[in-house]
Amino acid sequence: TPAFVFVDELHVWKNAELWKALTSALPKTQGSLLIVATTSGRGQENIAYEIVDRARKVASGEIDDPSLLPILLETPADADWND
Repeated sequence: TPAFVFVDELHVWKNAELWKALTSALPKTQGSLLIVATTSGRGQENIAYEIVDRARKVASGEIDDPSLLPILLETPADADWND
C-alpha cells in the first residue's frame, strides 16, 4: 500500500489498470500523496486528458475539490508558437 505515488507522463501509459490500482490503494494510508507530472497527450482518449481536464476545471473554479491542487504550466490555446 503506497504512501506516495509520483506519476510521470501518464498520457503514454498503455491502459488505466496501474492507475486504478495505485489511486485505489492510496486512501488506505493516512496522509498519502499523489503527484502527476504529465501533458494531456494527443486527443481525448487517455487517462491523462481526464486528469488534466479536471485540474483545469478545479483551477478555474468550475469544480470545487479541495483535495486537488492543480499547478498548470501551459500557454493559451491561441498563443503564437513563433513568439
